[in-house]
Amino acid sequence: MHLFDPRHKNIKAMSLKGTSIAIMILALTGCSQEAALDDPQGESDRVVVSASMAKMAASRVYQADGDVTEGTYYFAYPQETTLEYALGIVDFDLSVIPGIGFVLLPDEEETTYDEMTWEKVGGSVPTFYLDNVAPSEGEADTENPMTLNLEDGGRFKAAVFDDQGGSNDLLWGSLQVNRNTLKTLNFQLHHNMARLVVEITVDKTYENNEDLDLGDAIVEISSINQKPLTYDRMTGLLSLSEEPEAYTPLQLVNPSIGWASTEEIDENTMVYTTKDFVLPPQDLLTSEARPRLSIRLSNDRVFSGIVPYAMNVVDSEHTTEYPMTLSFLKEHVLTLRTIVSNQPPELVFMPVKVVEWVDKGEFFVDGHQAGIYTATEFTKLIGFYNDANSYQLKRYGNLEDGTWNFNIWSPISLDYSVISGQMVPGGSDKLPYSFSFNGYTVQVYSGTTYKTVTNSATLVNILNGSLNFEGIP
Repeated sequence: MHLFDPRHKNIKAMSLKGTSIAIMILALTGCSQEAALDDPQGESDRVVVSASMAKMAASRVYQADGDVTEGTYYFAYPQETTLEYALGIVDFDLSVIPGIGFVLLPDEEETTYDEMTWEKVGGSVPTFYLDNVAPSEGEADTENPMTLNLEDGGRFKAAVFDDQGGSNDLLWGSLQVNRNTLKTLNFQLHHNMARLVVEITVDKTYENNEDLDLGDAIVEISSINQKPLTYDRMTGLLSLSEEPEAYTPLQLVNPSIGWASTEEIDENTMVYTTKDFVLPPQDLLTSEARPRLSIRLSNDRVFSGIVPYAMNVVDSEHTTEYPMTLSFLKEHVLTLRTIVSNQPPELVFMPVKVVEWVDKGEFFVDGHQAGIYTATEFTKLIGFYNDANSYQLKRYGNLEDGTWNFNIWSPISLDYSVISGQMVPGGSDKLPYSFSFNGYTVQVYSGTTYKTVTNSATLVNILNGSLNFEGIP
């Protein structure tokens, strides 16, 4: 078995220790959420996950707009009694607070799911893992959900990279914390897959009756290992089969997979670029088994050449081009460039350059009580209250004895004209409410005049419309 060391709104169901769970998956965004505590979390506090997604760096062959991915993230944690690992699911919800989600677990009846609390976590210095790798059906029922058998390895076979995340893209991160001093867990998620692009230049002066038209060509690279065997959540490692049959051809362009782009550089030069492919990181075979790149034209003419043995790497570790043996490195984009000609050698490879695949982004896991940290969150609270959306309101407080109590965890400033009379209790769904200030204050302003509110009754009276700005003490 060959291991690679990591240096680096769909409804999906999973089985967790015999429980079937259906989760609505919502988009992550490029917005950041600043939320930190002055004190460690309490044992009964919910495990809340916030995410700040970094923009993908634009390159000649890949453009990204910063809204990086949507999907399910799996949160692995040591249990409070046995310290054996179990899985939770992170439900991100753009409509509430960008990038905020709870860790969810099945309830006792095993029909729905509840929010996970810190009392479920074992150990004084626990290690957490976060990834996007769903268990295969039945695997979550095993004693150890941290090692997944990949069967035919289908989910991590080479495939076109999708700028929405890609089903075969593997994101992984780990973090160890002291729970007694914890403020914020900051996960750095890494790509544990590699990316491949092939760029083919045709000098049109060599053309003879359009013999070198690559528009309908089939482009293939041989001897690529596409049979991952296992995935280990605790290391982020994929193991690959070493059997000869694991190495199969990978078609980069065919009738169902077109070119990513064709560009006429000048009247004599055309450049064809394949789509980005995500594939398992791996060393390439040597000697006669070395991979070959082949281009078969529609007239059955074939150009073929052995993939180079060397590449130049430029990344955060190697700021200038560093020569290495050519391989598919995790977190890196390998671009093969070649020239097709009518003169021997017919397929000429240019120097290979590998650049770092920019991280998907930073993930933060906060152990803090639900509540209000910013004016934007307060505005969202008003909207959810008026929609009588009790599930979303739980992100800001708790419902006890028919009254909502919302927590304020940071000084905030609110426009009187925006909030006055906007939360009026009434009916069976718009229940009475109050606020716990937790030592913080709320500034309410009208024009250039600011007044400081320090108690729940005053703020409630402003929100229900019974207190005008001049009457604020």
